[in-house]
Amino acid sequence: MNFGVDRRMIEDKDSDGELMAASKFSWPELVEANGDSAVATTEQENKNVEAILIREVMPMILDYRLNRIFVWVDENNVVTRTPVIGYTTNMIHYLK
Repeated sequence: MNFGVDRRMIEDKDSDGELMAASKFSWPELVEANGDSAVATTEQENKNVEAILIREVMPMILDYRLNRIFVWVDENNVVTRTPVIGYTTNMIHYLK
């Protein structure tokens, strides 16, 4: 079953155009890390996404996008949830 996932968004190709392993999509090791560092790490490890720093108390967009990562932080800028590509609030909370 195809859920409309654009494979170009999750797979990388080498310089010869050969398909390589899929890009990273989850960063559980960043929980309790500095938020700004987590944004930089996620964008460095997966060039197809934009990481967005978001405070726990902020309202957010509820759409599913494979080119976005929410990096949830507390008032001290510490990551509180596993950054995961594309997930909405409820899904991220479930994965926490």
